Amino acid sequence: MAEAKQGTEKKIVKKTPHDFIFGKFLGEGSFSTVTLAKEVSTGKEFAIKVCNKQHLIRERKSEYAMREKAVLTMVNHPFIIKLFYTFQDVERLYFVLEYTSKKDLSHYLKKLSSFDLPCSRFYAAEIVEALDYLQNVGIIHSSDLWALGCIIYEFLAGKPPFYEKSEYKTFKRICSLQYDIPACLNTTAQDLVSKLLVLEPEERLGSKDMGELRAHPFFEGIVWEGLPEQQAPQLLPYLPATETNPEMWSSQSRTGLDDQRLAEIIIGNDNIHEKVIPQEQNDEVNNEDHQRRLQEQAVNNEFHEFVQGNLIIKQGKVLKRRGLFARKRMLLLTEGPHLYYVDYANKVLKGEIPWVSGS
Repeated sequence: MAEAKQGTEKKIVKKTPHDFIFGKFLGEGSFSTVTLAKEVSTGKEFAIKVCNKQHLIRERKSEYAMREKAVLTMVNHPFIIKLFYTFQDVERLYFVLEYTSKKDLSHYLKKLSSFDLPCSRFYAAEIVEALDYLQNVGIIHSSDLWALGCIIYEFLAGKPPFYEKSEYKTFKRICSLQYDIPACLNTTAQDLVSKLLVLEPEERLGSKDMGELRAHPFFEGIVWEGLPEQQAPQLLPYLPATETNPEMWSSQSRTGLDDQRLAEIIIGNDNIHEKVIPQEQNDEVNNEDHQRRLQEQAVNNEFHEFVQGNLIIKQGKVLKRRGLFARKRMLLLTEGPHLYYVDYANKVLKGEIPWVSGS
């Protein structure tokens, strides 16, 4: 009996980065980077969320990562991305997630500027269904109700309700609930948005009963039963990128994820090593002058703290466009050479691009 039982048990094989070929950059969160990946053994495509352990510890985000894993492990809904498995190595955590090849709505919203009412209604209804499920399994998301109001506004208006050029001004507009009412929001849409964009979470429509949200006139015509099986409105006439499209897969076909490959994915350049500035081309300075310049840099350059005591040779801002918005990065070239990239707005080191000699 023991032998028979042992023969029927499935051996659990732990995944490693070398079980996957990592493709293009898909997105990023506050403590993670998401890339397209193909499982070598099956050819299946996944979205792998990569979290740097040191960054999680430094930013005190470890609890958030573990909570996300726990939530994704317990949920099972057609409108919520599935988590297949997780693994880790010395430096990183890996979340192997369902990959949706049709990209996210922000991609299409950027191309169309805004959605018409039927599209906005349908996709908002899908979000409502997902939020209702989360509430039913004990995961309260009154803040996503706020996000739902922002999303519906952006679907129809083509821009976020509180958008400003600076985060401080955006924050002030949020605190005062100051947003414009464009003509593209009809009276029912205006009413729904106003009942979701409420500062007190418990006063938002649907916080106590999601049925109240479904019953709002904005969703008139939605057949809630069997919504996952219904045909979604067509947003664009062409097909999205596939596994054979070079837009999603680069010339790189090696497995695993080291610092070099991660940098290539994030920056969007598969030939970073060809753009190396050789160390011998840097200005040579004597030790005394070097120390003086380092001291001046420490006092006058706000990015000194991110370069590990190295002298900054050149620095410059770049805009990294992902989805609807462009994120501003500061690139810092130092002696060594080293190339660091920093979140310009939040003053957070996002990583270092490793140099590879051209030989």
